[in-house]
Amino acid sequence: MTLKRQDIVENYRTVEIFRDDADGKIELIERLDGGARLIKRTYYEDKREIFGLLSKADASHLARIEEVCFDVDTVVLEEYIEGESLSGYLGHSTLSSRQAAGFIRELLMAVREVHKLGIIHRDIKPENMLIDKSGHLHLIDFGIARIYRPGKANDTQLLGTVGYAPPEQFGYAQSDFRSDIYAIGATCRDLNRVCKKSRLLRKIEKKCMKMDPEERYADASSILVEFQKRRIASLGGIACAFVLLLALVIGVYSLGQQREIEEKREDLQSVPMEDCLFEGQDDASYLMLVEGSEKSVEISLGEKEERIAVQARLTAEGLFLSLTDPSAGKSEFMLANQYEYTEDYADASLYAEVLFFDADSDGREEIWVAVSERKLVTLSNGETVANQNYMAGWCIYQKESGGFGLADGQLFTMGGFEIGTIVPGGVWQEFEMEGYALEDGAFVTISW
Repeated sequence: MTLKRQDIVENYRTVEIFRDDADGKIELIERLDGGARLIKRTYYEDKREIFGLLSKADASHLARIEEVCFDVDTVVLEEYIEGESLSGYLGHSTLSSRQAAGFIRELLMAVREVHKLGIIHRDIKPENMLIDKSGHLHLIDFGIARIYRPGKANDTQLLGTVGYAPPEQFGYAQSDFRSDIYAIGATCRDLNRVCKKSRLLRKIEKKCMKMDPEERYADASSILVEFQKRRIASLGGIACAFVLLLALVIGVYSLGQQREIEEKREDLQSVPMEDCLFEGQDDASYLMLVEGSEKSVEISLGEKEERIAVQARLTAEGLFLSLTDPSAGKSEFMLANQYEYTEDYADASLYAEVLFFDADSDGREEIWVAVSERKLVTLSNGETVANQNYMAGWCIYQKESGGFGLADGQLFTMGGFEIGTIVPGGVWQEFEMEGYALEDGAFVTISW
């Protein structure tokens, strides 16, 4: 980085000054020849080491460092990200718990990248996170960041923001990477205050904000595992994805004499159970479809002797499901995601699962449906996973009078659906804390 102070003076002009105080100066500048705008940060001390390292970072969730120059003080030119701080965003925008979890996940990816460089941010808070025009989060402002030096007793400068900085950052011990973990927990707390509370974020907040650093998550990657458990990235590698797609092509069920669907999850030995959309009922019969496929079967639901004709067709619009009960006629359902979602993968495919399971133990199986959008992506380490954009779920139950009804409300989550574990006789939704339960002979949506 060879840019000189005079080069900035001669080639750029100041558009706006965001801050100018004893700690430094932050300006929006643009080239005189009409080039792109940049953020200019002036620090009244030598910060070449930190910003030199940051210039080598993956800037997916950071601001890209363009130039660093040093004379009496340090001047940093960084990418201008058009947007607003997370704190400002929360002041006027409605935030779902799904969006909140998405912001935390992007923050974790930013922090993980910074920590790889040996840098502790030390001032993680909503004011230092930018939400760009596409709704993605970027961690900014490394003004009080420091390089971690093993063996030091405590920090030379006691800096940080009360409410976000942990006790050790104010002189009790040396701050380390777990100090940033504490601030991530405080950010989870803030997000939970402005949206329907997320069980996942509450869990992360509680462990991140332990007073003893030894009791916190060890690093950002350890917290990202919590998201992986909820299937934001659900498939485990190239071979796993290949086996799943192969199973979808050749079919994952066969007709039998005792029951029209004999294929059980336990029979899919080459496809790990976590690759299925529903979780928790290994022995339930089901149909799995990929976008563009269609399947038909006749099945006896539970203890009932009459067979139900099931036709399922998955298109880009959603799942078309037709159920024909000999005693009550045909019931038809079109099940598509009704929620907006932040990512729109151009080359993603829909997957659907139709599960037959008696959740309320009344001898009649309900029909549980999940639709998920997934995209195969290659990570920086060469591993291929299937990123799950969303999962939407429904419950179709048998009416006392015959035929089928659709439970009121659609459940939505970025993770998997579990049967019969949280709501007695029902399905629960991970982020929104909603689920289906049986009331007066019908499945309804309940919240808690």
